[in-house]
Amino acid sequence: MRFAINAKDFKKMVDKALTGTEKKGYISYLQCIKMQVLDNVLYLSGTDLTVFLTCKYDLGNGCVNGLTLVDRDDLKMLSKLSGLLEIETEEDTLRISVNQKIIRIPALSADEYPEFPIIDEIEEIGTAPQDDFLDAVENLSSFLSKADNNMWLICYNVDFQKRKIYALDGYRVGWKSISMNTNSDIADYGLLGISLGIFKKVLNAKSSDELTFSITDKYIKISGGDFTYIQKRIDGKYFDIDRLTMQPYDKYFCVDTKQLLDIVKYDCSVIDKKKSLPILMYVKDKLTVYYASQRCEVLDKIEIDHELDGDLLMGFNPLYWLDVLNVTDSDTIQVYISNPKAPVKIEANKYGFLLSPVNLTKNDQIIEKFQKFIKKDIM
Repeated sequence: MRFAINAKDFKKMVDKALTGTEKKGYISYLQCIKMQVLDNVLYLSGTDLTVFLTCKYDLGNGCVNGLTLVDRDDLKMLSKLSGLLEIETEEDTLRISVNQKIIRIPALSADEYPEFPIIDEIEEIGTAPQDDFLDAVENLSSFLSKADNNMWLICYNVDFQKRKIYALDGYRVGWKSISMNTNSDIADYGLLGISLGIFKKVLNAKSSDELTFSITDKYIKISGGDFTYIQKRIDGKYFDIDRLTMQPYDKYFCVDTKQLLDIVKYDCSVIDKKKSLPILMYVKDKLTVYYASQRCEVLDKIEIDHELDGDLLMGFNPLYWLDVLNVTDSDTIQVYISNPKAPVKIEANKYGFLLSPVNLTKNDQIIEKFQKFIKKDIM
């Protein structure tokens, strides 16, 4: 194997490919990158046996085909170089020449390296701009469960029927409508949440270049101009979000996003980390937000677009509201309520959310404090 590549381009490629490898573990070859030159194209591949990532780079003419494995730490060392790298294999060694410097590192056998899935009879089901897709998976990542026996709680779902990406953790749901070119009716296309680090490296947040989404009976595949991502298909069907969002919301109001975000940010900064105390939201002609702990009480009020028919008191995890307000892409949000015990629906341009309230019967003392507070300062 022999090829030449600019060190800066090589570093970018290595940084992308390393996101597919296992950082620590007992299987040494999973901490390696498979380096292959084939028909003047350089391929760097990495896997942790859960996802399979291949990045490619057109080298130009004059290359010699070949294949080897390189340890991730050795590749990181090469990424510190600058100039034109001339790389070739010499038996069990990889020789790198740059300027007047010569470096030799181990070139490992690829015999035991896992075979990447051979995907036959693949169905292309749609395309989407990478900037729109990346924005969705980044912003919705906090809505995924960190660990759960139900795989769908740790996965995004790309719904090609509705042209939306969903994420949920059992307490809240987030989704974004994205631009898709598709005629597919596939509604269950699960992407592992742990792959966010890969997407952040291989995708360009400022590029509208199209990603291609494909599927087989066993695997899903996402292809971009210089990479291919493959993972196993998630079994079963995604949650019925429509059933959750089609409640009779007989109360709604509109509120300024930034004002509410500033309020919730402050409340989150003073919350008692040892106790999961809720914030109270009291709605009538204004939205009143209240938080109380042993150390302090905080009350804010904010204008809404109209007075509700009757009042309403609900409690929420303030961190959940913070996630929502940090993501929303509009100056105002619309909040829809059916009853104090049911999830509220929040809409803002392309984003939507469901937030489950907390059980206020377990927080009698906070309610009593709130009632005393508003008698003095509001009513």
